[in-house]
Amino acid sequence: MQEIPPAADAPPAKSDVAIEIQSEAAPPPYHPTHSGQPNPPPPGPQVVYQQPPPPPTVHVIHTQPTPLVCPVCQNTLWLSHYPLSAWLVGILLFPIGILCCLMMKKRMCTKCGLRISA
Repeated sequence: MQEIPPAADAPPAKSDVAIEIQSEAAPPPYHPTHSGQPNPPPPGPQVVYQQPPPPPTVHVIHTQPTPLVCPVCQNTLWLSHYPLSAWLVGILLFPIGILCCLMMKKRMCTKCGLRISA
């Protein structure tokens, strides 16, 4: 009787299977170099570090306070002073009087002389 060879995709017969014992990889054998220096140790397991994504970009916009503009002459220079009543309230009703004194500030335009309370 004639034997039929096994198909290429068929699993091998049990008698053809070689049993392989897988063990952890052994380090390479020690071979001293000619200079007398030992070989460097074998590399260990490779650790891959991923960089975190960059932080979002923050745009800071600095705004300058708008200067006080005179409605009559468009001037931006002012003289400021506190009237006598503001000084008296500030001294007599200390510490709340200081806040009242600051609220009673008067301003005068240096060009046209317009007076406002600020």
